[in-house]
Amino acid sequence: MKYRSLCAIILAACAVFVLAGAARADIVAYYSFDTDFLDGSSSNNDLTIATGTPTITTTAGEYKYGGGGLDIDSTTSTKEYLSLTNPITFSTHDAWSVAFWARRRPGTDDKSGMILGNPANRQDFIWLSNNPSQVQGLRFRSTGNQNANFGGFPDDGQFHHWAVIADGAGNVAAYRDDVPQGSVPMSTSSAFKITSVAHAYSSTTQSMDGQIDELYIYDTAIDAATVHSLYMPELVTPGDANGNGYVDDTDLAIMLGNWEKDPAIISTWELGNFTEGSLGDTDVDDSDLAVLLGNWTGPPPPAGAAVPEPATLSLLTLGGLAVMRRRRRGM
Repeated sequence: MKYRSLCAIILAACAVFVLAGAARADIVAYYSFDTDFLDGSSSNNDLTIATGTPTITTTAGEYKYGGGGLDIDSTTSTKEYLSLTNPITFSTHDAWSVAFWARRRPGTDDKSGMILGNPANRQDFIWLSNNPSQVQGLRFRSTGNQNANFGGFPDDGQFHHWAVIADGAGNVAAYRDDVPQGSVPMSTSSAFKITSVAHAYSSTTQSMDGQIDELYIYDTAIDAATVHSLYMPELVTPGDANGNGYVDDTDLAIMLGNWEKDPAIISTWELGNFTEGSLGDTDVDDSDLAVLLGNWTGPPPPAGAAVPEPATLSLLTLGGLAVMRRRRRGM
């Protein structure tokens, strides 16, 4: 255990200064809805109005971040929604994730709440339902017509953040307001086709009536650190254990101080478990180290101070790592 902790320290210092880091999740579409329906990712998969008059609202309380949000005013007899320029299709063994903020309009019917999917059928949707006979919370239905329900959340008319994550191995998990809601095994598949936003059912009764903001679509299964950064984008950087806006030595010390503690003790983000909630992860380990290193900023430099060259420290840490490996082989 002492060897692993010391090796982790050396690896951390080495990786920080030799440009090692965690891989970035791949965003295939991102809609901020601050001022328009354009895709903010490199895919240029913009949204266009399919029917009705979807608008960007700048009314306080009707968006979550950035100064604007998508406002959809559908009822049981009318619908309005947006279409993707290019449909996004995930097959049986594809990993994918969808994350968003949404708020059902207070007083709307219990079925309204479609976020996105494919309105050409009655499969392929992510739906915020307030229907007690089905689910009060979120339902994902795959191309194979199988449901993953995450319930127990009667509608309160407020914005909530959801992330739906398919791991590519037949399991679909969800987070609500940064809290894991478990995982559902899909016996058929977690395949999913997305052609529209705010409507995804071949009926008008399950359209959206409310607001959607900060909608992300990934072609990978995002981890808990990414979910956390989406939930608190202006407040927390992945790896920032103490929440001061920088990922630096203090956060590294916090993480290493809780390195692989008693597994019965569930570590949290504030204790250095930046992958909290991922695949039952309850301790601080290599995956959390990778998150911290991938987002390393260093401390804010004093006014007028020069940034020191890291070359000497890099060489020292590389040498130290080599020594530790030789000692390990000799054990």
